[in-house]
Amino acid sequence: VGLYDGTVMVFDVRQKSNRPIFQSTIKTGKLTDPVWEVRWQEDEMGKNLSFFSVSSDGRVTCWTLSKNELQYSNILELRLVGNSEGAEPDPEQALAGLAGGACFDFHPFSDHLFLVGTEEGNIHKCSKAYNLQYMATYVGHYMAVYKVA
Repeated sequence: VGLYDGTVMVFDVRQKSNRPIFQSTIKTGKLTDPVWEVRWQEDEMGKNLSFFSVSSDGRVTCWTLSKNELQYSNILELRLVGNSEGAEPDPEQALAGLAGGACFDFHPFSDHLFLVGTEEGNIHKCSKAYNLQYMATYVGHYMAVYKVA
């Protein structure tokens, strides 16, 4: 579950307790802005359960459930891009930092590929293996993108 304060929680729905079995904290990578979407995905080794989240703070994060803690690693930081092909972000955008992530989804057959929709109206094609830049950027929305599939 992603929360508005940037926390992610994991619940075991088989248990009667309504307490989370894992919860992010400031020490364990709590995000700074709302978490808009989470998606479960098997890790490459298949040993641990893991899920991914996207947040308004501009990060796509992988969360791994280990024996007694929730571990995280930032997969991608959503850099701001210009409004047209090849354009640089305006100076105000550059000062703002990262683009706000609003939604994401993994490719149905290539689990290292995913799309991210941003609050700025862009959709970015990304790879978990190559996180320094976008594979492609689709511009065409003037408002936030709330769903990709």
